[in-house]
Amino acid sequence: MTPRSSITSLRGGAIGAIGAADLDEKTTLAQETAARWFSRTLSLRSPLDAPLPERPGRPDKPVLIAPTQVERRSLHTVKGRIALLHAIAHIELNAVDLALDIVARFATEPVPNSFFDGWMQVAFEEAKHFRMVRARHELVRANFRGPLKPPFNDIARAEAGLTPSFYRSLTSTSNA
Repeated sequence: MTPRSSITSLRGGAIGAIGAADLDEKTTLAQETAARWFSRTLSLRSPLDAPLPERPGRPDKPVLIAPTQVERRSLHTVKGRIALLHAIAHIELNAVDLALDIVARFATEPVPNSFFDGWMQVAFEEAKHFRMVRARHELVRANFRGPLKPPFNDIARAEAGLTPSFYRSLTSTSNA
């Protein structure tokens, strides 16, 4: 994990988080950079800032496959609801990277600090949302009876067993 002291500026912290392939590191860097920016202990940019990566960092596994290559699922099925949870995790992670990308790209432009405040708040909250969805998704993984094999798709889920209580929690309309 990248040490806290390696965040030398707002732009540098954003670039570090974007490039991080480890998702825990990515979300920690995003939130730590935001916290330090809000406490006004970071400069906007530094000559030490790394260049912006061409693509956001992602783990090697699970293997990413195009949505068009995955069988369509109905939200009226357990598999469909699990797939929706997985898709939401991807959306939250992409939102983190997009907010940070805006910060990194505009840190060299003459814009007010309030611009960066807003986008860092987005990055912070999307990182929090990703962690929440990921924790829920890990409950699914913890209840599989067999090993998970990439790519994670309908076939792998069909071969796995999930507890009925987990399914009920997905369809529950109460927060109790």
